[in-house]
Amino acid sequence: MRTPRLLLTLVIAAGACPPDLIIGAPIPGLFNTGVGANGALLANGAIDPHYRLVASPDASAPGPNAFVITDTLFPIVAGPWLASGPASKWIGPMANQSTGNLPGDYRYRLTFDLTGLEPASAVITGRWTSDNAGVGIFINGQPTGITYDGNFGAFSATFIIDAGFVEGTNTLDFVVNNAGTSANPTGFRAELTGTADPVSPPGTPPAITMHPVGISAGLGDGATFSVAATGARPLSYQWRRNSEPIAGATNATFTLASVSPGDAGAYDAVVSNPWGTATSTAAVLTVVYLSPAERTYEPAGASSRRTGLVFSEIMYHPREHPDGDNLEFIEIYNSNPFAEDISGYRISGDADFTFPGGTVIPGLGRLVVAPDPAKVAAAYGLAGVLGPLT
Repeated sequence: MRTPRLLLTLVIAAGACPPDLIIGAPIPGLFNTGVGANGALLANGAIDPHYRLVASPDASAPGPNAFVITDTLFPIVAGPWLASGPASKWIGPMANQSTGNLPGDYRYRLTFDLTGLEPASAVITGRWTSDNAGVGIFINGQPTGITYDGNFGAFSATFIIDAGFVEGTNTLDFVVNNAGTSANPTGFRAELTGTADPVSPPGTPPAITMHPVGISAGLGDGATFSVAATGARPLSYQWRRNSEPIAGATNATFTLASVSPGDAGAYDAVVSNPWGTATSTAAVLTVVYLSPAERTYEPAGASSRRTGLVFSEIMYHPREHPDGDNLEFIEIYNSNPFAEDISGYRISGDADFTFPGGTVIPGLGRLVVAPDPAKVAAAYGLAGVLGPLT
């Protein structure tokens, strides 16, 4: 039988404070597939100078060269692929895709430079198509969540990438799956534009543009907080837990590789430069105490069960008391090392109770609710029993 738990959902909204409007500059190094430095279409069979094939399952076409696919042959001529031009062409592991390449995932990489531009303000818009499905687009190795269904007769809807950028060199990867069990046509095509604000001039104090977001993590899980800011360079970062600086946490992101009970708390970042400081809003890390068996009850992802508050004991059928007193009770445990204000929270179902204002469970503390608070307090020697529980 599963251990009953108190079902609570904590929603933390993180807003962004946009800086004063600055006209964005084009991001250098963004190119469509199959074009040269001047944007003109390349000849069939040419090596694309901007995209590199960094992963290939076909040993006969390992990369790093990605070739402009010949558009006078199948599958572009008398085939299902979108016709070449006017702004881009197909690229692939080999120029001749009439027979194709082995099945598996192919990864194409575009590298661009944000030196002199604010990474937090960067935005890339584009569209892509692939044969077969587009597994995903990755910015600096991190997934954007953008995929494609593999309809190689048309472009995708416009996608937007507005997070994950860093100062200096950035990478944009497109991963394409070639389906099937033997060699068959595979290719990829993209059209991109992008802008970013110029770096703030000297004398500009920091301003937070993206605040960290609260996380619920199980014991041993990883947890990463991120912050973004504008302001004159150099910018320095200092992460804090419960307002205390964390040694060595001096980047725009802070990662806990394996969460432990002592890591729970409120995390914020102080961004500084010679002209001022800005402090992000605090994001709460909740450490969730789930056994390996309990982790299998629900699929991975957001879950109302991932909370630091649990039903630690339900006394629904106590031994009969000589005086006939009702000694049923529910005990709630706060597994976080910090206090939880549960004013207005409600137990609902076979038992019902709404917690009054000012109800706080201390860190690693317990609270008891009972139909007859006075009798339960007297029988078990407890203080602060709440109720009546109906």
